[in-house]
Amino acid sequence: MTVSVGGRFAQVLARAAARLGIPGEDAALTLARRFGLEGFVARHRSTGGYPVKSRRDVLARRLFERVMMEKASELSSALAARGIPHFFLKGVVVARWLYEPGERHFVDVDLCVAPEARVSAVDTLRTLGYRELPAAHQSGPVELRPGVTLVSESARTALEAVNIDVRWGIEPVDRLLPRADTPVPDAVWHRVARVSSLPAPAPEHHAALILHHLVHHDLLHIRSLLDFALLCQHLSHDAGQEFEETATRLGVLRVARAVSATLAQDLGLDPPPGIGPAPRDWRGRRLARLLELEWWLTWAGAASAHEHAAVTPRRVARRLLLLDRLGSARHLFADAVWPPREFLRWRWPEARSLPVVRARHLLGVARKILRP
Repeated sequence: MTVSVGGRFAQVLARAAARLGIPGEDAALTLARRFGLEGFVARHRSTGGYPVKSRRDVLARRLFERVMMEKASELSSALAARGIPHFFLKGVVVARWLYEPGERHFVDVDLCVAPEARVSAVDTLRTLGYRELPAAHQSGPVELRPGVTLVSESARTALEAVNIDVRWGIEPVDRLLPRADTPVPDAVWHRVARVSSLPAPAPEHHAALILHHLVHHDLLHIRSLLDFALLCQHLSHDAGQEFEETATRLGVLRVARAVSATLAQDLGLDPPPGIGPAPRDWRGRRLARLLELEWWLTWAGAASAHEHAAVTPRRVARRLLLLDRLGSARHLFADAVWPPREFLRWRWPEARSLPVVRARHLLGVARKILRP
């Protein structure tokens, strides 16, 4: 019997769990839980059936998904009524399209709006009872970030406390800190269609945007990897060129080709025609070793919560392998060592002066480099 992509992923994840020394019969599900994919792996593992805890978690996730879908539909209707171009992506779209209900963890609604309509879009959310999170809980200072996060103001329970991550631009992957000057490619806006009852990008564009998210998180966001693998099965035979053009605009072409090669080798998933071969220069060879799927799931599973949340030397080193152009590395180092003053003032609002803040930042950089 032919093993599905999900079945192969579950097998590889079980081997990664063994390499990590996770104890117990359900070690693979323990690792899958870290990645927010427990329900998916439970359904596809060879032993079959959900353990009791997994079943409870999946049922709770289904209820949460339903609430998120209802909130997204309500928001979409309000935006459409005001003529605001928009689409949704990632979790709220793929959770009911590529997965069974309750199988994929996600925590917020990802929404893109046209840059010229961002003020109207945020005003619309306010009329629906959402408020902006405090500045310290945003992704960066207002001058730099290409979006804003809002939360339901009238939520009575944790289930109703829906976060809306509104974006009118893309954070460039050759930077470590956000920037507000990179738009969503026009081609994406021209092909928006309805998926899971919500406006969403065409599959080839969505695949490129998901890969951008994976690079933005320096390969630690394994849900994005699986999203991409499952989404590849929905790409048409002539989608390769459009996918590559979008990946190029987003700065993730090398990663697109390298990850496609990994999925072909380790999950038996043939890339659509038109996607080029993985890079074979010195960075490409090192990247191929890093992306060997069992090893990838192993080191990602071992990453600490700190590494997921903070810029670390290890993450910067990985980002160097992911850049389409190595010359862009100078932007990474500039952000790491001499970030914009807007970021420093946002990061340490209580500081007396900019020189004091810069000195504090440089001290923090030195500690990260010297940390064993």
